[in-house]
This record gives sequence, C-alpha cells and structure tokens, in this order.
Amino acid sequence: MKYRELLLDSLKESILFGVIALPVGYVLVLEFRLSYIDSVAFVLLLESCGLMLIGGAMDLVSAPGIRKVVALIGGTRVRKDGATGANSGGGQDARAGGGAAVYTLTGVLLFLTSLAIAIALAY
Repeated sequence: MKYRELLLDSLKESILFGVIALPVGYVLVLEFRLSYIDSVAFVLLLESCGLMLIGGAMDLVSAPGIRKVVALIGGTRVRKDGATGANSGGGQDARAGGGAAVYTLTGVLLFLTSLAIAIALAY
C-alpha cells in the first residue's frame, strides 16, 4: 500500500469517526452533564484506543510466526515459504498489513485530535 493511499484512507476514516463522535458527545452531555467539548474529546480518545488495538491485532495476526503457531495448533500443514493452507499467498499479507496500518494511523490521528483539544482547553 502506498503512503499516499494510506494517509488518505486514514484521513477519511478519522473524519468519519470524528463525525460519529459529535452525536455521541451530545448524548454524554445529556446523560452526565459534561462539557460538550470534553465529551467529544473523550469519545475521540476511546475511538483511537479501539482503533489502535484493532490495528495491532491485525498486524499480529498477519505475522508469519503467529500463522505458524496457529497452523500447528489447528493441524494445518505449513509450507516451506511459511504460508499455511492451499491458497495462501503474499497478497494476503500485504492487504492485512495495509489494513493494520490504516487502523493504527487513524487511531494515532484521533489521539492527536483529542490531545489538541485537551491542550486547547488547558490554556
């Protein structure tokens, strides 16, 4: 996955998650009597943590060592090149690594957004 595509996909997703955070923040204001900006920043922080965890898990699952362990536990045959199963190839690794990078970068962008809001409110 090219860096430009990775950045554009991450920016699109961070905008989408930012839009999702707005009504959720409003619900937090109604339920818990919090400041709207604080609640939106909190929702962005929670979303960023979730996305970084998903990205890390996707990266871990796509690692060759983990695939070998899963193949040994499941009784699947491991080929000499490290792939498991009949139709496994390098294309799956590239797609999984690209998806993991998009989720992780989106999580970092949302974290930086919530950090910027926190710094702006502090001063």
